Amino acid sequence: MMLKYLLMVPLLFSAQCFAAEKVLLATYYPEGPWYYPGDRGKGINAVLANKLTGMSHGRYQFESLLVPRKRLELLLETDQLLIAVPWVHPRFFNDLERTRYLWTGPLMEDTSLIVSPMSAPLEYNGPESLRGKRFAAPAGHQFPDLQSLIASKDIVRVEVPHVGNALRMMLAERQLDFAVVDKSTLTALKSDPLIDQSRLHLAKRPRTATYERSVLVPARSPALHAFLKQAVAELRVDDGWIDLAMLSPVIKLCYAAQAARDAPAPADVRRWLATLAEMGAQTGAGFDAVALPWPSCLAALQSGKMAGAIGVAYSKELAPYLVYPEVDGAADVERRLDSPVKPPFLVFGKRFYAQNGKEVRAIWHAIPKVNRSRVPNR
Repeated sequence: MMLKYLLMVPLLFSAQCFAAEKVLLATYYPEGPWYYPGDRGKGINAVLANKLTGMSHGRYQFESLLVPRKRLELLLETDQLLIAVPWVHPRFFNDLERTRYLWTGPLMEDTSLIVSPMSAPLEYNGPESLRGKRFAAPAGHQFPDLQSLIASKDIVRVEVPHVGNALRMMLAERQLDFAVVDKSTLTALKSDPLIDQSRLHLAKRPRTATYERSVLVPARSPALHAFLKQAVAELRVDDGWIDLAMLSPVIKLCYAAQAARDAPAPADVRRWLATLAEMGAQTGAGFDAVALPWPSCLAALQSGKMAGAIGVAYSKELAPYLVYPEVDGAADVERRLDSPVKPPFLVFGKRFYAQNGKEVRAIWHAIPKVNRSRVPNR
């Protein structure tokens, strides 16, 4: 028994020595595209955590977590905690000189917009142009340029849980004149059925110029900062993953039910669903595919109830209703789903594509890589 214990000690010691250090990847944004409280595995923060964990090759394990702003500021001063805060700008933390914290290069660019109802459009010409107005914003969000007017009650601020709530209240005509919304959040909310963005007016002048969203690291963690600085630089080379993660946490797809004349074989359906699952794991874009009679699937695509369809062969008859991946004016065969016979396409309805064209193209761009990485199920 003693010999068995002694043999185990080196193994335990080795495991402890090489265990990945846990890093809290904290965000205080309680909504998409950053974080979905109902599903911690979704959202762009979770996608970034997975990517950074893989890039560290066992050195770090990043965990995506939602932390209220006030508690986050306390955690940043906790010496024993490895923590990083992505998607922020030095202005958000009163560190324009970048002396309080360490900062990486930009993960992405963003812009702060003034959004009002189309029924009462508001143009923005600086903070004074908002005097006498009411707006809604989530608790913890800070607006230094508006703060003096808010403090004097020349601008009335109403606190809401999420930015989406502010837009829904405004569209419901609940006495709100405008909302402050980042372009990235507005993009993520395009798929929200309760927010008809055609009824929203975007002021011609944005509230801020384009700014960078980077990663904040406490000054006590120079090694973590060095890793993140290099990792962010590498991630910027291909930012298509950000486009995909910006989409709704679930992209609804359909395919022809087995009773249909041209229904795909069950083995093909399983292969395509596995491809979608791997794409979701790599990008953070979730897919939910359901079997429908083909006429019902096509009708759902046209109405916008479904985003796209899997297993669709190219057809001139369908082309007016669906969007296929194209190259030089023809269907791009390199973007077909894997199948032993007549590989089909992942197509999208024109309504969904009109709102999410950039993100759809990122999905199509990922298909060849996923096809090559999967062991053929033949």
